[in-house]
Amino acid sequence: MRLKVFPMTRTARYLHNIFYSVYFYTVFLALLYLFFLYGHLRFGDSKRAKNIEQWRELSLKLIDALFFLAHVRIKTVGREHIPSCPVVFAANHQSYLDPLVILHIVRRPFAAITAPFDEFPPIIRRWFAHMGCISVSRDVFEELKYKETIHAEKAIAACVDTLKKGMSLLIFPEGRREFKKHLLPFHLGVAKIALESCAPVVPIVLEHIDTFFPTHRVILHPVHLSAIITPPVELWNISPTILEDVMYVEKRIKKYLPKSYFSERSIPHLPHGKRAAFFDLDDTLTRSNIYQKLVARYLMAHVSAGNFQKIPRLVVRRILLKHGFFYLAAIRMLKGIRTSDFLRGFYGYIRKHKKELFYPQMLELIRHHQEKGNKVFIVSEEPQDILDSISKLLGVPCFGTVLEKKRGVFTGEVIGHIMKDEHKRDKVIELAKKHNLDLSKSYVYGDSEHDYAMLRSVGHAALVNPKRTLRVRGKGLGFRIIKET
Repeated sequence: MRLKVFPMTRTARYLHNIFYSVYFYTVFLALLYLFFLYGHLRFGDSKRAKNIEQWRELSLKLIDALFFLAHVRIKTVGREHIPSCPVVFAANHQSYLDPLVILHIVRRPFAAITAPFDEFPPIIRRWFAHMGCISVSRDVFEELKYKETIHAEKAIAACVDTLKKGMSLLIFPEGRREFKKHLLPFHLGVAKIALESCAPVVPIVLEHIDTFFPTHRVILHPVHLSAIITPPVELWNISPTILEDVMYVEKRIKKYLPKSYFSERSIPHLPHGKRAAFFDLDDTLTRSNIYQKLVARYLMAHVSAGNFQKIPRLVVRRILLKHGFFYLAAIRMLKGIRTSDFLRGFYGYIRKHKKELFYPQMLELIRHHQEKGNKVFIVSEEPQDILDSISKLLGVPCFGTVLEKKRGVFTGEVIGHIMKDEHKRDKVIELAKKHNLDLSKSYVYGDSEHDYAMLRSVGHAALVNPKRTLRVRGKGLGFRIIKET
């Protein structure tokens, strides 16, 4: 008699994944500390080159033991393609497990380029240090936060030196982990390193690791993993330009991935373009709404029965109306007011109270971007007349909502549209085309749902003091969270 096998229910599978996750992490931590203790007793510190190599070999044994005990199965194709000389392993980046998987399948110790060590738990940091990993600041956030890390340009020299000493190198050209199963544009570093060191590049394609270890999740989902090691590439024989070289490596990896990983790229990608930084204004650069402060100053300076009646009406509309309708109501309140009267003394006010109005860390970010040569823009729903004063104060071009005026008097109407939601995104893309910007490698800062379209259109996105719903949503997409007080 044949027994009928029923598939696991969703609850049973979830419980299975929880138990497997507890088992995996327990085994991993136990092995991590046991091997670390053995390494210290056997090799000591990693100041000598020989010790570094021994720590790397010990790491391979640790990972082999972990994958054996945790029943991690990896289907590997193309191991015979790895040459005996030092090479640059270049792989797509799906999860934190990627370096472990690559070390397991290539069977060769290597130096790895990692995020700043302080991003990892203490025991992992010490392992990385003993293995001679190269800690790199991947973006402006990490450059400001981790002063001891190597900047990108200096990291290239360190990588070239490693290869010339006879050690292979692991690099993830995307620069960070993929989110939502979407291949990110490759940076030029892999081509620069390979060309300067005359080392072949071995592209590696990883699949299903983001299913096994989902982004921002601790619960593992046991599945069979796969890796394809493609033939080595000698970039100096591919093309005369670094840009074409790195795009060749990117295409090699694309060839083996599902089309869904790159068919719907939402971020305009111009590898030869410049970087830029885009900032929202209210609650991103400033601690509060600038327009409301300006209205309050005007009403205090022009006390009248008519102006006094506007305040309760505006408060009621703020409570009852959605954001867009409330904004239009606030603009209509300006009807009949002269622009010069409304803005009188505003620049002096924001200049005098700059420290109280603006977040210091955000102003530091603007300065840092400018020093790096990145173009900086402010894109806000605030009236353009207000933003002109902000632009003068910060030395940054500003783009906002254009208000209609006749003979120097506000009509209470908006010309075109409010600069929010998709209109912010459109403005960012317009600026990218005008200034030849690569949005995939640029930066953007916002705080609300009205910045979301803009945030999704730029490679390095950050949320400033976001509300819980947006914070959770942003984390799932790899947005950084900046807390300002």
